[in-house]
Amino acid sequence: MVGTSALPLPEPWRLFFYSDTSIETSSNLYQALTQAYLSRHQTQLSNDHCLQWEATQAEGIIKLSLEDDKELHANYQIIGSFDGRTFLWGDENPSLAEHLVQDAKKIRQKLQDKGYDLAARPKFQASARDSVALLSLASQELEAQCCFAGPSGRTLILMTLSGIEKRSGKTITERIFKASTPSPFELMQNIIDNQIADLQPNDLELVSIETDLKEAFQAYKVQDFSSALKVITSLKERLGSSLIDMEPAGWLYLCEGSTLLALGEKEEAVTAFENAGRTIITFDNTVRMLGLSRSVRSSDEKQFNLYGAYIRNSDRFLEIANEEEKAEVRLKLEASFQSRNSVEDSPQETWRGALTAYRELEKNAYQLSQAISEYRNQTEVYYEKYRSSRLTNDAAWREFCLTWMTPGRNSMLGSFASEPSHCPELETISEIKMMDDCTCTILTERDDRGLKLHHRYELIKTQPPLASTPKWLLDKVWSVWDNEEILLFE
Repeated sequence: MVGTSALPLPEPWRLFFYSDTSIETSSNLYQALTQAYLSRHQTQLSNDHCLQWEATQAEGIIKLSLEDDKELHANYQIIGSFDGRTFLWGDENPSLAEHLVQDAKKIRQKLQDKGYDLAARPKFQASARDSVALLSLASQELEAQCCFAGPSGRTLILMTLSGIEKRSGKTITERIFKASTPSPFELMQNIIDNQIADLQPNDLELVSIETDLKEAFQAYKVQDFSSALKVITSLKERLGSSLIDMEPAGWLYLCEGSTLLALGEKEEAVTAFENAGRTIITFDNTVRMLGLSRSVRSSDEKQFNLYGAYIRNSDRFLEIANEEEKAEVRLKLEASFQSRNSVEDSPQETWRGALTAYRELEKNAYQLSQAISEYRNQTEVYYEKYRSSRLTNDAAWREFCLTWMTPGRNSMLGSFASEPSHCPELETISEIKMMDDCTCTILTERDDRGLKLHHRYELIKTQPPLASTPKWLLDKVWSVWDNEEILLFE
């Protein structure tokens, strides 16, 4: 088979702060974070033992409901939060009370005093592992009693805890989760867990493969694809049979797909790119989707993967796409904007038109999702119908994003397995705030069987890359409650 031009790969996966190329494995910060992560169990309360948690900002008190009807009350400080892609320092979050972010200020100052400029940034791209490592490091540096990463929707709230009564010389985690005699069922479960753990690399092994990842990356950069593939194969073997459920599998599959594509093995490349999409961290979905657009046979799949790559990260798309791909996206954008000619170009009418289109998308997608579920439960004869329904949903989603949404968002189709909700006829606009000529916020209220639901829609007037004219586009959707706002759509 004939190969295609090599895709520009991102830097190899790093255990901590993978997007920060200034951090090397020999640096003091990397070593400190690695050690903090490896010793995290000494300071961090495990989410496996915490059934639920709640905290109040005014009092600064957190209550954790633990196993065996135990409760833990403590003072808490918020070091930062992790939204799945970026780490935000607590003192840079305007929604947090000043008295809750003093530890965040202290640890940032300590890190800056040691020359770690990462602490000077308000937020940075990270992984969940990065966030846990940084929380553990903060707990050690500030000599906190313990720390806790509390899940809140899709966000992790990273907290240090204090004011917990000490009753022995043991650590808080040792005292709360003291060993007990396991039941026969628990013993069996422990055996199964240990067998699964044996198939996976431990933390030290994950740290040790950093140099091998760089070796594969260097071979790829000089277009020695055979050597790159050989290293990738050996790394996959070292990661074990369950590698798809852990880092750095995403980067490995992405590198494997790009290498196979460069060698002309397109069908194998598709499998590798799809595997990358199912792993925890894919690192550069724009590259993955552009790779899929170059390797799949169906023209429909080529197009919506191409559009998806642009929607996800338009700046990255401009860096890595060829002129033919850019021209195709430019034509699609112009066609999408032409379809909006009947809608007045104002924030309110953009909001109304977008919600109308989104409701129609939800309704059709919900019907297709029912068909998909039915087809999946039937024989292989229906596979093509199942696949066709899924592709139809994907294509409609990308069309919606191109027409109404700013670039730089998740272009992957979410679950449309429920009845549609957002609709302009159901929501009443309570306030329209023009922040400036290019930024607008619309506040709405909706009655849902007696419960008042409030939403905040952020719109910006911008000219997306490759588009010829600026447009009002939806940027974010928030669910607004008395004490917090939850980001629903970005």
